[in-house]
Parts: sequence; structure tokens; C-alpha cells
Amino acid sequence: MGIKLDWEIDARQGNTLRVGEDPDSKRQRRVTQFRFLLVLAIFVLAGAAIIGIVLLRLREVDGAIQRQLHTTVGAEVTALRLGDLTAFLDVQWRAEDTSLTEVWIAEQTRSFDAYQALKQDASRSVNLTGRIIDTTIESQNGRVHVEEIVDGIPYGRVWFYWRFDEGWRHVPPAYGFWGQPHVAQGERFRVSYQDVDAPIAAAIAAELPRWIELTCGVFDCAPMPEWTVEIVPDDRLVAGWAADGSWRLRLPSPYIERARLDQPFDPSLKVTLATLWVDRWLSSYQASAPSDAAYLRDSIGSYLIEQLAGIDTGAHLLTSLADNYSVDVLRRIMLLLSPQTTIAAVGQAANQPLLGELNADWRDFLAYRLRAEAALIGQRAETAFYALYDTTDSGVMATAQSRFASGPSNTLVEVESALPEQSADGTVTLRATVIHSGGAAETVLFRLVEGVWKRAS
Repeated sequence: MGIKLDWEIDARQGNTLRVGEDPDSKRQRRVTQFRFLLVLAIFVLAGAAIIGIVLLRLREVDGAIQRQLHTTVGAEVTALRLGDLTAFLDVQWRAEDTSLTEVWIAEQTRSFDAYQALKQDASRSVNLTGRIIDTTIESQNGRVHVEEIVDGIPYGRVWFYWRFDEGWRHVPPAYGFWGQPHVAQGERFRVSYQDVDAPIAAAIAAELPRWIELTCGVFDCAPMPEWTVEIVPDDRLVAGWAADGSWRLRLPSPYIERARLDQPFDPSLKVTLATLWVDRWLSSYQASAPSDAAYLRDSIGSYLIEQLAGIDTGAHLLTSLADNYSVDVLRRIMLLLSPQTTIAAVGQAANQPLLGELNADWRDFLAYRLRAEAALIGQRAETAFYALYDTTDSGVMATAQSRFASGPSNTLVEVESALPEQSADGTVTLRATVIHSGGAAETVLFRLVEGVWKRAS
């Protein structure tokens, strides 16, 4: 007789041990979970629907507010177009302080009159399209970018508005509502700006690498730190370098007045920026005018401004040297430049000591010399005046003495042409055709004496 375990007894009795959840309980649990998820989904969908309705309503409200603003802008432009001062002033801001209102209304009346005068000028064309390029609304503030076309050129103006109970009103410029700050970073430069000036900043940033490359072809750029251009919405700011001596150039935003849409980095802004940039590089080169050294320094600057801004500055001599001998000649001239430098330096820089054999356009240099004569006569600088002449020729010396005694001429001169000639004895002469401000033409001779040009007539 042995001991029987319980499980053996259960097995004989046909009972089987079950492991796991009861099927009914499992089914009930799944139903409960489904009901919970269904209720949750209903709540989520209902919440999403409510949020969607609210967002749609907000979008509709925002759209209505923007349409109201656009309607106000349209009415203002229409008043300008029709010359209706009353309608124009109806959309202008009125402050509780009457003195502020008077200042703003007077300013806007002057703006209105300027538009009307422009429209009445037969030599000009004006199209106040009223096309809205961009709109930004934050709370009660509105900023609208409006197009106008003057003489076939599209411009953008930025107007500011405030939403009162009676509707939108044109208010003075809100420079604190110029948009978020940004920085366009490049190699050796950065451009800082705000939203309104984004197109201008992008155009400047795209141009600056070329500017730096051209400048470094003439100057040693190794010690140059990072250059910063700041576009600032400040109507009192005059474009210029920061007073702290840093390489930080500050420009007032063109949108304080109006900015070109077709050329954000417009020609006038290019000239301003290029002139400031070049002046910074030339500031350490001292030379008293009139002198050959002052001419070379200023002519280097004119050449660079011409290359950077794409305008004709009349830098004929240095442009011809760069074209015929490479821009390295200009770099070597800068290395030779001192207050005592004479025009002979250009031949040395071009490895051609005989100026008469130099392939160069001398027109602007000769014009400078002729203007220097008038300046020296006015200063009664007799020694410096005679130094411009070939005093080894008694006839030329007599002419110079007579000219000095006669006093300075007030007429401006331009040199139309400067043709080299060589006499039988090998003397090289430049025959210059000079045009005076009154239109009269004159032939002036310059002779190569001791390696420099001297007047010989």
C-alpha cells in the first residue's frame, strides 16, 4: 500500500488543472477597455473639433482684421492718387495730446503735398499702385509694406497703423515694431538686421565677398578683423563707422523712407557703403593736397569705388594700369605711397621706369595737375606752382610767371584726350585736349622731365 498524491487522485477522477484567465472575465475586460477608448476618442474628437472651431474663428477674425487694415491702406492710397487731402487725413492718427496730433498731421500734410508735386511734374511718372506686398499684425499694431512705382522703378514703403475702436489709423513709424533681429554670417563679415530689412541684408551679404576680394587685391587684409554691417531703423542715424573705432558700419534702414524692390542693394546705397569702406582703408595714408601723393591715394579710392559700386569715377590712369599690368600694380603703388611720392611711382610699380613708354591713360592725372595749378595760385604757393612746370625752358617759365601773376581761374577743366608724342631728340610729350567748363577747348603740352610729367605750355 503506497501513498497517493492529490494530483493523481484528481487525474483519476477526470479533473484537469486549468491555468490562465477565465474566458468570461477576459471578455468583460476587453469590453471595458473598448468602452474607455471609445469615450476617450469621443472626448479627443470633441476637443479637436472645439479647438478647430476656435482656430477657424480666430482665423476668420484675423482675416477680418487684416481686411479692415487693407481697406484702410487702400483708402489712404486712393486719397493720394486723387489728391483728396481731407480723405487722406481722415485715416491719420489723432492723439489725446493735441500738440502731438498737430505735429503728425503737419508731417503727413507735407508728405501728401510731396506726392502731389511729384504727380504734377511732367518729367516724372508716378504710379501709386497700392499693392500690398506684406502685412504683419501683432495685437493692436499693424505694419504694411506698400508698393509705388516712380519713373518706372518699383519702390516699397513701410507704413504703421494702430487699431482703435473706430478702426485702423496711420501712426508715426514704430521702430520697435521692425521685426525680429537676424544675422547673415559670411567669411570675415556679418550683416545684422531685422525682418523689414531682410531683402536688403540678403543683397548686401551676397555682394560683400566680392568686395573683400577686390579690396584685398589692393591692400593687405591680414590684420582686418570681422567686418560688421548693421542696418538700423533710426531716422536720426547718419551712415558711418561706429564711434568706438571698431569695424562696425551702421546704416539707417532704407525703409525709413522707401527702398527699391528690384534692386534692394540700390546704386546710391552701394556708393554710400563703398565710399565709407574705401575711406576706412585709406585713412592711414596721409598726403597733403594738391600733390602727386594725394592724387594717387584718392585715385586708388576712386578705382575701388568704381569696382565695388559699378559706377564711373573717372579713375582712368589706375584703371588702365590694372587692365594692362594687373591689379598687383595698385598694391605696389600703395606700398610705395608716402607724402613725398611722385607720379614716377606708377612706372616703378609697373616695372616700367620710363613713363613715356607706359601703356596708360593719363587723362584724369593731367586734369588733376591743371586743377592743382589753380589751387596753388589761390594759396599763393609760388614754389609748389613752378614745380609743376618745365622751368628748364625759359619760354615755359615766362608763361608760368605770367599765369601765376594773373591769379587763379575759376573754370573747371576736363581732359578729353592725352596723346603721347616723341620729338626728334627723344623727348616724350603728352598733347592734352582740355575742355573748360564754358565749353572752350585748349591744347596743353606736358613734357617728361626727370622722370615726371611737367607742364610745357
